[in-house]
Amino acid sequence: MFRRNESWQTILRLFGIITGKQARAEAIIADYHRRTALLSGELAAVLAGQSVALIRPRESLVRVHTASHRTGAVLYRDLGLPAPLFVADTSDTAYHIPVDRLPAVHADHYFLLSSEQVHEEISATEESTRVMLHAEEQPQIYAVDAATWIGCYGPTGINYIVDQVEGVLLA
Repeated sequence: MFRRNESWQTILRLFGIITGKQARAEAIIADYHRRTALLSGELAAVLAGQSVALIRPRESLVRVHTASHRTGAVLYRDLGLPAPLFVADTSDTAYHIPVDRLPAVHADHYFLLSSEQVHEEISATEESTRVMLHAEEQPQIYAVDAATWIGCYGPTGINYIVDQVEGVLLA
């Protein structure tokens, strides 16, 4: 019914129309925009030009998400987080790179999409990713639940992601 990477706001508006709750849907979206606008100013001051990357270890590769990805859009567009030059091209939602190329991303902060909470163990690729990141010059790494950050399409899940970003970057 929706495109693979459809905006949660588009989906919410449609459900607002279907259920006769258009005003409520618009209010939720407006609240989100107010919140992210305020938060983006606070984050810009704290980060002072430091870049943020959204990565996900997969099989033998690492997926580096761009602003074209639904969650990348929250980080880079809605919150205004600076993306490293490596992910500036938004012609696709993500790039797949070998783990040993991860230092080329050269971000100061990494949101590492992890499945550890689900599997109670981390994959060899995720472990290698963590090792490669720790070898860089002191990047900050924040492991976040991949299922939530990738699978939540509605305002509750998106706001939870914003809560987590706020919690770690403004702590």
